Amino acid sequence: MFNYPQLSRLEGLQLERRSDKDKTAIQTSDLYYDMGFLNGAMHWANEAYMMSGDNPRILRRLTDVYLIAHQYKVAEKFINLLDKSLVTRKMAETYKQFLYCDSCVSSNADYRRFYRLNLKNNFYASSKTPEFNLINLCPDNKMAFEYLIAYYLLVTDIHTADSLFVELNRFGYDRLPSACEEAHLLYLVQNGFPVRVEEFHKNTIQDFYKLDNILFSDHNGDRAAAKDALQPFKRTYWYYYLYNSPNW
Repeated sequence: MFNYPQLSRLEGLQLERRSDKDKTAIQTSDLYYDMGFLNGAMHWANEAYMMSGDNPRILRRLTDVYLIAHQYKVAEKFINLLDKSLVTRKMAETYKQFLYCDSCVSSNADYRRFYRLNLKNNFYASSKTPEFNLINLCPDNKMAFEYLIAYYLLVTDIHTADSLFVELNRFGYDRLPSACEEAHLLYLVQNGFPVRVEEFHKNTIQDFYKLDNILFSDHNGDRAAAKDALQPFKRTYWYYYLYNSPNW
């Protein structure tokens, strides 16, 4: 994640915070769709439709969400719009098989996951309450859990992020991803907890102490003065924490 400069910070993760919603509405819908939040996906697909009209991508997303919701009359409206174009007519024919057929919808692998997730509260998730990702998740919603960790890393709340890392093994992680490992090491050092080097990749330990030496031994902790010297670490979470965090 931090291989690329996260200059947009939360706006890169929570697209609904951006001012150019006309360009990002359908992307926001895609995000909620991928995480299994049907109402969020539906809300932003409708926003995109109001802003951009009969775009095939938007019409497909609207068809998807209304079929999943079993709102077949609304889904049929968008299928008919797809049917008007030679480019999307074949797509419309595929969608028609799901109309007024609950069993057809529930047998589709992509649609079925929404029922499998069985969210306790499927209402639109506010960016002001990121905890929705845990409160509403069923235990196997991997993408939303990763999204929550990314949120806490971006706002540099490494205490909360660190408390979640232990859950990653439920999702098939044998070791922490590099950004999480870097945040975990930073959290331990900041709080004076013992660092068990065997828990980390060797390069992570070496790089951290190189950075620490440049920042504190060579530049007396002056982040601004050390910035050029720390360029080799610009793809690490530590660099983001120092120079791109909301608190910098």
